[in-house]
Amino acid sequence: MRVPSQAEPSWSRSDIEAIMPMYGPEAIYLDRLQRDGVVTGTGTLLVRTSHCKDHFKPPNPGILPGHVMLEAALQALGLIWFTELPPENRSDGIPLFTTMGGA
Repeated sequence: MRVPSQAEPSWSRSDIEAIMPMYGPEAIYLDRLQRDGVVTGTGTLLVRTSHCKDHFKPPNPGILPGHVMLEAALQALGLIWFTELPPENRSDGIPLFTTMGGA
């Protein structure tokens, strides 16, 4: 897969998957990242039924779990940080959010 360059202002899901190969497709919570400036950007997640499945018992509607919201935000922050690294430092990878509270 092609890893997008820093110069590209918008990254698609396939671009994000190329940058974060350690995540499986079900664990990437961004569909797009739009870089708005040097260290700013907006991550977009199209919330799917599968994201909300079984979060509340029927007949209540499914709601996007808070941990998914946090992980999406952290993935966006990690990608924005990654875009600011010089290419020679990118081999060290990007920061990962691996656990909460030592669980």
